[in-house]
Amino acid sequence: MNTSKTEKEVVFSFIEYLNGLTESKEWEKKTSEIQCIMDLLGTSFDMNIADENQQKEFKKTKSLLEVWDDHFNPRDPEKALEYKDKGNQMIRTKKYQEAIDFYVEGLKYDNKNIALYSNRAAAHNYLKEFDKAIGVCEDGIKIDPTFSKLYSHLGFAYFQQHKYSQSLELGYQKALELSPENKNYQVYVQKCKNHLNAPKKNQGQGGGGIDFSNLGQMFGQGGGGGGMNMDFINNLMNSEQGQQLMQNFMQNPNLMNNVGQITELVKLLQNNEFKEKLFNHPSITELKKDEGFSKFLESLKTNPQDLMKHPSFTDYLTQLLDVVKVVKQEMNL
Repeated sequence: MNTSKTEKEVVFSFIEYLNGLTESKEWEKKTSEIQCIMDLLGTSFDMNIADENQQKEFKKTKSLLEVWDDHFNPRDPEKALEYKDKGNQMIRTKKYQEAIDFYVEGLKYDNKNIALYSNRAAAHNYLKEFDKAIGVCEDGIKIDPTFSKLYSHLGFAYFQQHKYSQSLELGYQKALELSPENKNYQVYVQKCKNHLNAPKKNQGQGGGGIDFSNLGQMFGQGGGGGGMNMDFINNLMNSEQGQQLMQNFMQNPNLMNNVGQITELVKLLQNNEFKEKLFNHPSITELKKDEGFSKFLESLKTNPQDLMKHPSFTDYLTQLLDVVKVVKQEMNL
């Protein structure tokens, strides 16, 4: 049999792999079958892993899968870039699954192209497939642990799962260490810290709990003397808006302390002068570099009453209220 050196390197690695299985307790009941396969391969390819000359010629420090990949997977970096560009086009048109398909194809031609891992992780995040995004990021980090965008996508996936400790320690903190000037990473590091430092338990009315008298004002309702009509409470709790409100409060107990400010903000947004100054403030312009914040702001412009319904409300509230405070001071409100 005419066997190339490449094929012999793969066979040698495979026999070594099988030999390792015979030494494992997990495979001890299959030792005889594995030994038969080893003998058959050794005889067929004239291979002997104990032979010192063959070890020098064919033994690899890489794993069997790496040896196989090196020899049999096609290598065409330019082809991989073509697939990356096609995937990027799909991202721009929000066809995220199609983008993933192109990135996967690209990796077949160059599984060391770190941008393919990063872009694929981003696409999974767009589809809210956060576990898949995490897996792709982890694979990419093994190849290049210095690529900050991978840590950013990893941090985002954990953040959306409300795993703020992992988001900070495994994701955004590492991304920021690699790219310390990146404003988006700075913002998310602070967001994670805000969540981690938030009170863990609701202390109840009078102890940092929700002042329900403010909620009626927030939604354009109000009882006499600042109280709240119970019919409104029942209707609110049974509405989509009310359920979103309660979900937001449960996910971020620190919001309890901001109910008054949120109520005031909804009222202030009815003032066109304040609204224009707020949305054009330099601090807001900087924050709008975060795509998520920008979308949140557009939603707020259209309908301030839907402030509490926005899915990213809890993520951006602290930053927004900080700017509101500045604008109020500038306008002497």
